[in-house]
Amino acid sequence: WRRLILLVVAAFILAVVLGWWVMAPKSGLPVESVTDNPVQVVESAWLQVLSSISHKITVLQSEFLGPYSAEYAWALFVFAVAVLLASATLSQLSIPWAVLVFAAIWFRVRFPGKSLNRLWVSLIAMHLAILLVFTVINLFLAARYPLALAVTILVLAPFALDRVAEVSGWRRLGGVRRVTLLVLLVWALGESISGLDNATRAHALKEAGQWIATQTQESGSVVTNDRRIAYYAGRHWDLSSIEPSVAKILHGLRGGLWPDASYVALRLSRGGTQTHDWVIEALGAAPLRTIDEGKGDRVLIYRRP
Repeated sequence: WRRLILLVVAAFILAVVLGWWVMAPKSGLPVESVTDNPVQVVESAWLQVLSSISHKITVLQSEFLGPYSAEYAWALFVFAVAVLLASATLSQLSIPWAVLVFAAIWFRVRFPGKSLNRLWVSLIAMHLAILLVFTVINLFLAARYPLALAVTILVLAPFALDRVAEVSGWRRLGGVRRVTLLVLLVWALGESISGLDNATRAHALKEAGQWIATQTQESGSVVTNDRRIAYYAGRHWDLSSIEPSVAKILHGLRGGLWPDASYVALRLSRGGTQTHDWVIEALGAAPLRTIDEGKGDRVLIYRRP
């Protein structure tokens, strides 16, 4: 009973924290109302989460599934969230370290004290809960977001390596096994170094989308070749206004497509063939705004010609 009570209390506290995390940044509520009725604020946050889920289920049923498979929308939604969470986490862990940790769990490698095991599992559960709520709301999870979760999971890695060293003595290994072990170690080291750079290169996309969001909120008001720009502009559901090809966007503008659009936001990659000058020549004018963070992609924002 003691563990059950602690679990219920912890779940309630976590629900309050997650609800506040969802609601507070966008609530716009005065501080007085938040402090006077915090339960209502948290309740409103979870109602927003449920409303967001219902909207996504409706979109899956109407846009992706036929009339005879609409009942599987929930299964598809749960599968999509699970795949996003698993793929982003594995991307941070990398394959060799993930295999090492999962093998350690399978063979019951533990920390020296039981309290440390419980603390480790609790931290992982908290990270997973936060990532799960974010993924459910946005149906999006960048590979760098589970960094804290990956670091927490990898705390078990030294104990796993110690167990491997005990079980497989170097002198008792044959030549092939030694070479295999060395290759795995080099691979793991390389994955560790490659994972050190987690800086995002999408600053320009985020800044462009947020700037457009301050200019217009009307449906179909933004034409772009990158869904991330539409997401930050609050227009990611306008699928008809998202065209990955810059050339098709330019051709469509000449043909009178997207008549309700107010802005055109074009992402240009630094290594691509479609350069800044090429777009300016095609549109016949300089952009209203150019967003370039010095690394990664750049974004050209035009008023619809």
